[in-house]
Formats: sequence, C-alpha cells, structure tokens
Amino acid sequence: MYLLVPDRKIDAFREALAPLQALPRPRWCPVLLYSLIGPLLHWRALWGCDEIRCHNGRGLWTSTIARLLFGGRYVVRFGYIWSWDMARRGVPVWKLLPVLASEWIACRLADRIEVAVPRQAEYLKAIHGVM
Repeated sequence: MYLLVPDRKIDAFREALAPLQALPRPRWCPVLLYSLIGPLLHWRALWGCDEIRCHNGRGLWTSTIARLLFGGRYVVRFGYIWSWDMARRGVPVWKLLPVLASEWIACRLADRIEVAVPRQAEYLKAIHGVM
C-alpha cells in the first residue's frame, strides 16, 4: 500500500505508517504541483495497484489522475466537502468551479463514495447527482 504525501518531513513517521509506504513530494516540487503530477512521479510504485483511495480536497485531483493512468478500483472519501465549505464561505465562483469540476469527475469515476455524515450524501446527490 502506498501513500502519496505532500509533506517532505514524513521520514520520521515511516515506521508508524507500516504497512503503508510513503511516497513523499520531492524538494523541488510545490504542493499544488505535486497534487497534479504525484502519480506520474511515482508511476513505478503505483503501476498495477488494485485500489486507489482518496480523501477530499487536493487529493481528488491526485487520485483521479492516478485512477485514469493506472486503473483499479476507485474509492472516494469525503471527510468534508471542499466545494460545500467554499460556497458557505462565499469564495468567488472562479475559484469554486475547478473544485466542483474535480469533485464531479472523481464522483463519476468512483466505484464507491464514502461520506462522514448523511447530510454530505444529500449534498453530493443535489450538486453532482451521485450517492
């Protein structure tokens, strides 16, 4: 099992993560860029994975790209829903649209969608037509 992590200080926790193997972000790579190209950087490790899981936010982009590149079962988990939070905070539409798009694509590709509370399932059904 592999874990793509944006934090470069993950080495101290490697033993605690077992059996997960951390695939850390290189020093030269900004976090946002890593969220997009992480699967490409770690393609050797991810090639042939049976299941890809994600946990909302920027992780949706990373896992969706990995799913498109490598296939496998895709499980999307929402601990919080980024677009819902952004809309409640009044974030401008131009910032909200890419997040909505990433959620929509991830939900369409997902073999399974997990939510923390039933209200999140209602939101996903109303906004993205899933659940």
